[in-house]
Amino acid sequence: MFKTLNNFVKALFSIPFGWRMWLILLMLINMVIPLIFIQSPEAQITLLLFFVSFVIGLTLFRYQGFTRLLGLMHAPWFLLIYYLIGTLGQTSLNSFFGTWIRAVILLNGISLILDTCNVFRYITGERESIIGL
Repeated sequence: MFKTLNNFVKALFSIPFGWRMWLILLMLINMVIPLIFIQSPEAQITLLLFFVSFVIGLTLFRYQGFTRLLGLMHAPWFLLIYYLIGTLGQTSLNSFFGTWIRAVILLNGISLILDTCNVFRYITGERESIIGL
């Protein structure tokens, strides 16, 4: 699995700069900021589902390479967004915590739209690697 992880990281460094920045932003809101709020169930679930998604991504990468099918790795985020929307009434927009929850919903939602399009493109025949490795 270490070799797969190493190759996956190499692949991530080969994608265009703008997409790398997008991925860094997603990692920031799904992996780093939850550590600030680790006592909250929202942060714990966000962190857990980030790691579940990462394991799914590594598995897909190992067997399919860096294809559009990798969009499936974020499927657990549908559950996360549903859960977090349910907590909105209990969080203040004026707090960092409330702003973070809204950012997770918004950015992960955008990611899921992009992922859904990529998986659809994979299913309809675009199965080649999306990077030049």
